[in-house]
Amino acid sequence: MSNDQFQDWLAMIGLGRTLQLYDDALATDFEDEFNDRLQKLNEFANEELADEDTTE
Repeated sequence: MSNDQFQDWLAMIGLGRTLQLYDDALATDFEDEFNDRLQKLNEFANEELADEDTTE
């Protein structure tokens, strides 16, 4: 892992932690909603990839 990749990785962890702290402090459902949307996006992407594999 290069230095730039490591710094990007640390930044992503920091951003994720900041969102968790925000969610906890304000008692919002942001994290749950984000996880639900991310799961739906992941399922959609997997379906698209499966469709590409069957058409080739």
